[in-house]
This record gives sequence, structure tokens and C-alpha cells, in this order.
Amino acid sequence: MLRPYIETPKDKLKIGATIGPWVVRERLVSQQQVVGESGSFFSRGYIVENDKGESAFLKAMDYKTAMVLYQHLSPTDAMLQIATDIAFEKKVAMHCRRMSRVITAIDEHTLNSGSLDEWVECIIFEKAEGHIRKFIDFSKELDAIFILKALHNTCVGLSQLHTNGMAHEDVKPSNVMVMNRAEKHSAKIGDLGRIVVKDPSVFGLSKTPAHFNYAFPGDKDYAPPEAMYRARLDMDEFQHRVICDLFQFGSLVYFCFVNVTMPAALLHYTHVDHQPANKGYFEAIPYLHAALNEALRDLELASPPFIKDELVQIVQELCNPDYRLRGHPRDIRGRSYSPSLHRYHPILNRLLRKTTMQVERSA
Repeated sequence: MLRPYIETPKDKLKIGATIGPWVVRERLVSQQQVVGESGSFFSRGYIVENDKGESAFLKAMDYKTAMVLYQHLSPTDAMLQIATDIAFEKKVAMHCRRMSRVITAIDEHTLNSGSLDEWVECIIFEKAEGHIRKFIDFSKELDAIFILKALHNTCVGLSQLHTNGMAHEDVKPSNVMVMNRAEKHSAKIGDLGRIVVKDPSVFGLSKTPAHFNYAFPGDKDYAPPEAMYRARLDMDEFQHRVICDLFQFGSLVYFCFVNVTMPAALLHYTHVDHQPANKGYFEAIPYLHAALNEALRDLELASPPFIKDELVQIVQELCNPDYRLRGHPRDIRGRSYSPSLHRYHPILNRLLRKTTMQVERSA
């Protein structure tokens, strides 16, 4: 049985309360309603408004909720670690403001009344219309133009993070934020709470965030095979963080047409004898390749016929079960493997143009 949800300071911001130039207008009842960031048990979302009538999304976090993660530490050490985690997320959010395809942080505040465990830390983001899952109706013919535009935007956003020495580590449909659905204008990558950076000293923190110590800090349901199998990897740590993003982006492409994530598809098509509980990662790779081929058949059937071959190739490259061979072939060849999503920008853009022309001809 699930434990009852207990409200903590982050849940108690009052409607009409003032936070800097912002006024709280709405508390989002559940995390499914969050429209700027994908929320979690450790945060609460609100809609706020400034004196110009501009709405934004406020992500509220507190120390009391996060203490659940650090019960193995002394209260003093736990508070210090939580302060580090929150400070890092704030610094990352503000650092990414100039990245055009990463959700934009507008402001940040600390509500510091009472003792430390009553404090509420706030990050205010531009408001999105919702995440991509909300706008894909799998019961109807898929809007391939919208999907490809969103995928291209997300691909660019992840590349912007990678270029700046950051790996997102939690790429999934609920973290792809749609900014203007009516005009099919744009999407951005959101929820920066699990980002890992190549050089933590850039942010001037005396400690590193706790999730830096996790082999894979993102949602385990979206983990790449090597994380599912808890493999020991012979590779630069940050380079592998980027490779995880490649797999998760490939899984996102797959999901947008098949309505299934790639990790779920791989487990579905892999015999139980070769799944993580019964087989080591490197031993399982041949069976995972076979499972990937089965999953790609589903993608082929679900995709628009005029772009299915290209979509299958994208997912095949990005979701390669062998992390050492993941990505565009030109990035794998040669003496140094340099994983990147840059080569997929023009590919997705070309598919978008091709699809637009096809739809216009059929109209």
C-alpha cells in the first residue's frame, strides 16, 4: 500500500502570496498538471503572474521533503547536501537561460521564514502548454509535422547542453515541453534537476550534488541497457553521460510513433533468461540486438511510409544496445569516439521538410 502524501512547506504557498514580483495564482493539484517543468515527489508546481499579467511556472522545493533521501546521514550533513543539491539546480537553471531550446528560468527566490526545514526554494520558469505526451493522440493518425518539429527542437536543446559540458540524464516524454502547440512553434527540453556537468567547479560549489554519484541518475524506466544491467564501463564518465542522452533521445523518437519506450520494448522482446536478473550486460548484447530489431519492426509499421526508413535508421543508431557503438556512424569511426547529436539536426530538419511537402500535396 502506498504511504499517504504528507504536505510539507513546498505545498503550502497560499494563493495570492507574493514572491518577489510574482503573485501565486494557482497551485497545481497534481504533478500531471505541471506546465513548465516535469515535477516529482520532491517539488510542487504553481502558476504565478507578474504585474504585467505574464504567467509563469514556479517550481517549489523544500528541505523537509528532501530529508527522505538522506536518512543515512546526520541531520547536519543531510541539510548541507540538500542545500548543495538545490543550489546546483538553481545555478544550472539560470546558467541555461541563453540556450534557445532549453526551458528558460526567469527568476529564483528563497522563502526563508522560520527554521531551515521550513524554507522553500523557488525557481520560476517560462510557462509551457504542457509536455509532449499531452499532445500526441495515438488513437488517431499521428501529426508527424508536430512530432518532428518537437523532436528537432529537443535534439537541438540537448546539443546545446552537451556543447556547454552538461548531460541531461533524464530525457523522456514528460520532460519535453511544448511551448506553442497552436502554431506548432517550438518545444524545449525541461526538468534540469538531474543534469550532470563535466566540470562542477564552474558553479562554485564546495560539494557536488548527490546525484553525481549515481551511475544513472534519471528515471530508471528510461535507462539505457548498460544501466539496466548495471554494467561496469570502460569509458570516460562524462562521455558516457552524453551517450545515455543519445539513447534516451532515440527512445523518445521511438515513443512518439509507437507509444512505447525503447527500454520497455527491449525487455519485451528479450527472453527472461537474458534479462538483467539472469545475464550480464556484455553477454546479453547479442540478444538485445535481436530485441532491437523486433522493436524496429514496430516502428516501421507505425511510421509514415515516406519517412519510415530514416526514422528506423535514427533509432537503430541512437538506441544501439552496445554503448560503444551508439550514435551516428561518422562519430564512431576513427581513433576517437565523439558521441554527439549534432548530425541528427539536419536529418530531422530534412524529414520535417519532406513531411510538410507530403502533407501539402495530400491536402
